Amino acid sequence: MNATVQPWLEKAAASPGVLGCGVRLADRTVHAKSCREEVSEQKVAQTVRELSEATRALQQNRFYPERVLWQFEDGYI
Repeated sequence: MNATVQPWLEKAAASPGVLGCGVRLADRTVHAKSCREEVSEQKVAQTVRELSEATRALQQNRFYPERVLWQFEDGYI
């Protein structure tokens, strides 16, 4: 794993309330970390991939977000 990505994932995972976290690199590889037994790393990685695709779709329609936030009743992505 990338030496820069690993510390970031560890720090993000240590935040209160985090179920999982992940990052997609420029080469399209995804690194994910689960913080709860009920949320697998595979599911976190798939979510990161799908959010990345959604962001790309926004860009194709001339929306250029620097950050994207999905907010739910009890949390956000």
